[in-house]
Amino acid sequence: FGGDLTQAVGFVDPVWLSKNPIAELELERLRQVQVTGYTAGGVQTIDETHVAQVVRMEVVNIHTQQARSVVHRQEWRYDEESERWWLTNGLPDITPR
Repeated sequence: FGGDLTQAVGFVDPVWLSKNPIAELELERLRQVQVTGYTAGGVQTIDETHVAQVVRMEVVNIHTQQARSVVHRQEWRYDEESERWWLTNGLPDITPR
């Protein structure tokens, strides 16, 4: 997604999105950061169509230039009908801690 986290919404499972719509405030937060690094850990197979992995993203606030790391445990589901993987647990929480 080229550093733009709003494009990552296109990878989120439509079933998850229907139950957990992404609020405009959250989309605005996503627009305020740019991903500058992405490191994926090993993939853990859960079953034939589900995997998990932990990723670390380096993000920079485009207004303050403050950098930080965000860790996200991603869960993915393979959809045979569309022949693609869907992120089933939403986008990472990018709010500063």
